[in-house]
Amino acid sequence: MLRTHEDFELRAFDPVIRSLHWLTLFLVATVFVLAFVIDFAPTKEGAVTLTQLHRSFGMTVWVVTLGRVVWRQFSRFPNWPSDMPQAMRFAVHWSEYALYALLLVQPILGILHTNAHSERPKAVVPVRFDPHLEAPLAAADGMRIIYSAARTMTLVR
Repeated sequence: MLRTHEDFELRAFDPVIRSLHWLTLFLVATVFVLAFVIDFAPTKEGAVTLTQLHRSFGMTVWVVTLGRVVWRQFSRFPNWPSDMPQAMRFAVHWSEYALYALLLVQPILGILHTNAHSERPKAVVPVRFDPHLEAPLAAADGMRIIYSAARTMTLVR
């Protein structure tokens, strides 16, 4: 992340960063809405479709977040306001990193959850899996142990 100490006229973020920001917000909101409406699906097939959409949007959040992290390395950011205290700069800086970590870790935990319950992730769009890549998905026992430990540590039931 480069602050623009020499360019005092730069007062807004890069258009790509802003677009990725709003795309992330839309995707995360969609993931939450899908998670809440799954239980209200009128049929089991509808619930399965909503679950797969939830998973697909969750993985899209992960990909977009990776894109954001990569793009940040090459874009310039506006300077901090001159009257902003150092403690606030520190808090903003590290809360942003915490948010990126959450956006990257949560979809992976979702995949672990799916595998821990012996479910194979299915894409909404038909995807042809290579049989050599499916072999690790069959190791649900190891995933179940990891997921169970993560649930215990975070007190999620």
